[in-house]
Amino acid sequence: SLGWTSLTSARVGGLAPATDHEIQLYRHNQCGPGSAELVGSTSATTTAGDPARPAAPTGLTVTGRTDTTISLAWTAPAGPPPDRYAVYEGSTRVAVSVDTTVTVQRLFHATWHRFTIAALDSAGNESTHSPAVSAGTETCLSSPPRPVGLTATALSPSSVRLGWTFDATATSYTV
Repeated sequence: SLGWTSLTSARVGGLAPATDHEIQLYRHNQCGPGSAELVGSTSATTTAGDPARPAAPTGLTVTGRTDTTISLAWTAPAGPPPDRYAVYEGSTRVAVSVDTTVTVQRLFHATWHRFTIAALDSAGNESTHSPAVSAGTETCLSSPPRPVGLTATALSPSSVRLGWTFDATATSYTV
């Protein structure tokens, strides 16, 4: 399983060249037993290419997290060093790194993510994916949402009217 996605397409890497593959698509029902229901299947044959691929990275770990980022580190595979690494969340490539560390950015706070890493050689051949690691972003915002366009208008000698544009990530403000 490559994990769930809300997208309408996915890239599956790490497959052997010139081989047939059966692909199945499931819909997850979060409201009942037997949460996965098969909704479609197809087959695909990868194109011919160099059968030598980089070995898969190992030891994928979460090294840090904030409300919008998750930092990852892994061990390079044995043998010749890969040209770069592809970082996947489920089946979606979310980052590329030349080092054995990366910080995935622009994540929503209080959300869970499942990452794998694949090694890439200079021709773009991709290794199998590392075992997955899951992590959640922090639930509290590191920087509280700030109102935009704060104004104050005098209404009388003893009162003012305050106005601002509400930030969509804020739940309330204290005056």
